[in-house]
Amino acid sequence: MYLALALPCAQCGLRFFASASGKKKMDQHLDWHFKHKRRVREAAGRTAGRGWFTGEEVRLSLSLSLSLFLLSLLTLAMDSS
Repeated sequence: MYLALALPCAQCGLRFFASASGKKKMDQHLDWHFKHKRRVREAAGRTAGRGWFTGEEVRLSLSLSLSLFLLSLLTLAMDSS
C-alpha cells in the first residue's frame, strides 16, 4: 500500500502517489499547511469572535420578562396568603 503512495507529508503523514499529479497534490497540501499555520499565528493575537454574546436589546427584553415573571409569582404568593 505504501509503495503506491510513496510521497508522505512531513507535517501530518498524509501520503500521495509518486506521480506528477501526486506531486502537484502534495504541493497544494503543503501550501495548505503553510496557510493554516500562518492563519493560526495571526489569530493568536486577536480575540475570538463572540457570536454567542447577546445584544443589549435581548438582555433588556429578558430582564423585563424576568421582572414580570417574578412580579406575577409575588402576586400569586400574596393572593394565596
